[in-house]
Amino acid sequence: MNSISKKIVQGRKEKRYNQKDFAGLIGVSQPSLIKYEKGETDLIPIGVAKAIAETLEVSFTELFEVESGASRRNELLDAIEILEAQVKKLEKELADREDLIDYFKSKYKEYYTKQKEYEFTEMLSVVSELYAALQNFKSSENVDAYKKQLVLEKQFIKDTVEETRKEGVLSEFELLEILYQCDHNVTAIVEGEQGLVAERLSRYWGEFMDVSSEKVEQFLLVHQRKWNTMQRINRKFPKNT
Repeated sequence: MNSISKKIVQGRKEKRYNQKDFAGLIGVSQPSLIKYEKGETDLIPIGVAKAIAETLEVSFTELFEVESGASRRNELLDAIEILEAQVKKLEKELADREDLIDYFKSKYKEYYTKQKEYEFTEMLSVVSELYAALQNFKSSENVDAYKKQLVLEKQFIKDTVEETRKEGVLSEFELLEILYQCDHNVTAIVEGEQGLVAERLSRYWGEFMDVSSEKVEQFLLVHQRKWNTMQRINRKFPKNT
């Protein structure tokens, strides 16, 4: 027996109808009524259901637990409002987490860049020292030894450049900027004939990475604009000494 069948039995008894009379009033057989009252079937025809409600003088929706459209709509609106509030809360939490992630990414990149600057400064300094030594040595034995060492150092730089590119923390421009700023040999190249700077620099960097003279030229233009902007800012807002 379910809640609906209990209501039918209770209502019939309150109206003092026996099963036979009540069945006749609602237009069904007594065995069918017995099934309804025992809850053996939920398949009560709509016409019979309405007759039961009218005979018992109760609301159809109340007797058969049918929610009205307005009530259901209000429940849905309340549920939507709750869900919207939860979504907003989750969006805020996600935004806060993304801000935190961005912050740590920024700090990590800052320390990563400093570490790479240190590494490349050290490696490129060794290469510069080897170039200087090769110009001073007259002994072929010493020259051969330093040339072999120079090849090893250049390969080490090339491997480090490739590893840095694969790690994907720095853009290609940022990597070129580190090589540009940390290498004393670049100064001599840049101070050469202006029209050949990009070509000479691409040949030099070509020992460490795959880079065209066009890309180097683009880098030099962007780097120069960046440098000019920094100079203007420093002139406009000089630091107190």
